Amino acid sequence: MAGLECKERSETVSAPAARDSLPDAAPGSTRYFVLLYCPSPHRQPLATLIAVADEIDCGRARSMDHAVAHVRLDWWRAELQRFALGAPEHPWLSAWLREQPQDRSLGLERLAEAAAIDLASARLAARTDHCLASALFVLGAKLLGIETPAPQLEQQLRALGRYVASLEHEVSAAAPVLPDAPVQPRLTPLLVWAALAERKAARRPRAAGRFDMLADNFIAWRAARRAQRGRFALVRAMDGEPR
Repeated sequence: MAGLECKERSETVSAPAARDSLPDAAPGSTRYFVLLYCPSPHRQPLATLIAVADEIDCGRARSMDHAVAHVRLDWWRAELQRFALGAPEHPWLSAWLREQPQDRSLGLERLAEAAAIDLASARLAARTDHCLASALFVLGAKLLGIETPAPQLEQQLRALGRYVASLEHEVSAAAPVLPDAPVQPRLTPLLVWAALAERKAARRPRAAGRFDMLADNFIAWRAARRAQRGRFALVRAMDGEPR
């Protein structure tokens, strides 16, 4: 996944130094706006969730040697299991549990399971199914207060995650069916993410300029406003510019 930069380490499976105990997003980036429109109690946990997903995806995204990528993934799989038991080693996850100990039950192990599928598909079929992104959106919804998504909603969240990841990886994708209006307000950060992914995909291959960054700010604000009203819609689903 595109997003918070994955940092090279001298030891593939070691946790980062304590100075990295809180992940952050660059001002003006997609992640910045996603977190900006996230309710403050959930902002740091969501930032950590996204950052962990990016770290897990580093092996595939950087086209690392397959064995090295699996070593990284195995470490993260064990670390997410430790998180579920309340004893993570990674500073990001330790800081998260100190603030929100109940979140150990979110089921973050799904991220490693999904990443393993992506890694295998990238090696065997030279493609990515974006299973990690779909798992991330489901977990993000749970973090935002939808504790047990109904099967239809979970399917919609998975499709939305794959759609966003496809756009970020410059792969054409059909717009998915969105969650119904009553749940859109809680999903505001994820819907802002989708709106910005569409916006940035539409302006490629032109490099972003100063006015594009201002436009991103407006797109994020408008998407959040529509989501809060239960009126969010994807541009591609409307066959044209948003109305």
